[in-house]
Amino acid sequence: MITTPKIKQVSSAIRCMADEFDMDRVRSAVNDLSYPIMRTDAAVELHSVTLGSGEDDNSQTLGTIVSEMDADVFDSPEAVLDELQSWPHNDTAPDA
Repeated sequence: MITTPKIKQVSSAIRCMADEFDMDRVRSAVNDLSYPIMRTDAAVELHSVTLGSGEDDNSQTLGTIVSEMDADVFDSPEAVLDELQSWPHNDTAPDA
């Protein structure tokens, strides 16, 4: 799998939030939702979950990320987590 720098940064940010945010906290927030859930509803519910320290331009909320995902409905926490692992989608082909 070819990973673009932006995808690598986001994946690293989600996986390695150190003290600010870790995958256990992501899983806990996602597990607290009632399923099935619409993407828009999940985004609202997860809006207060901040990824990063909030002190730099790289910080954003889990709700913002969820709002940009492709799925319209999530049937389970695993569906959200699977989308997180592949977010953001690289829809453009690299320059030849």
